[in-house]
Amino acid sequence: MQFRDHEYPTETAATNARDFPPNSKAATKILDSAAIGIEFSKKVNNRAARPRKGFIASFDLSGDTTNETPLYKIMSTRKGAALRLKLYLTIILIGVGKPHSVSAPSSTYSRLFGLPDVSGPRAVNDALRWLAKSDLIKLDTAKGVPRTATLLSDLGTGGDYTLPVGTRNKAWTAESYFHVPSALWTEGWMATLNSAELAMLLVVLTELRGKTEMEIYFGPSEFKNRYGLSESLRHRGTKGLITLGLVTKRTGTARRTPLEVERKRSILAFHPKILDLDLQSV
Repeated sequence: MQFRDHEYPTETAATNARDFPPNSKAATKILDSAAIGIEFSKKVNNRAARPRKGFIASFDLSGDTTNETPLYKIMSTRKGAALRLKLYLTIILIGVGKPHSVSAPSSTYSRLFGLPDVSGPRAVNDALRWLAKSDLIKLDTAKGVPRTATLLSDLGTGGDYTLPVGTRNKAWTAESYFHVPSALWTEGWMATLNSAELAMLLVVLTELRGKTEMEIYFGPSEFKNRYGLSESLRHRGTKGLITLGLVTKRTGTARRTPLEVERKRSILAFHPKILDLDLQSV
């Protein structure tokens, strides 16, 4: 895959890049990431990635930790978590056609994620092996060419992958799915978000359930039981999204049902236009 010299591919990518000195490594990485993301997105006609909700959320709300989601396993070790998560989401994005296989140079993935030129491709190969060991992809054994990754079930069962069908967003089942818009790739965010920020963004996109804007909050132990992620990660990810302008937070009283006692909660409001996401079109 060949790409042109660095340009400002999109308005949002340009804005992100301008947070850094012109021609700096940080600005160049964001622009390069966006350019590659655009090429990947074109291959699937700018469609959103469609992970199943069971990839991120547990549907055993008893808090049974034996029911660990793939996202929980990816995030369980902080080192390399961002790369593993970004890589798997990217394979879901572009692996839509049967047999749901993707082949791209490790160096291309490395540039998409804004990794160092020398160590980045090696880190990508390590992440591919981790995903294969965790039964999320199957890797071919060919040498000397880009390795082909074939998707396995995004529920982490090790079974064959199939495209999610049926109900999107509003249904709350493991097999229902949510959208991760292609703007996450085409606007340079794959080189911008860290692991906690990306994980919390996935939580927000799951909780939206088809709405373009809404306020989100979690009751006591609800976040832990549903997503299995730590409070530390929740706070770090939320803080990062607030800094980036993707969410705002306020303290207020809220309840989910008329029978529930109102409590003071930290309430998040998501702002998709900052991310340049048109949630109605994906």
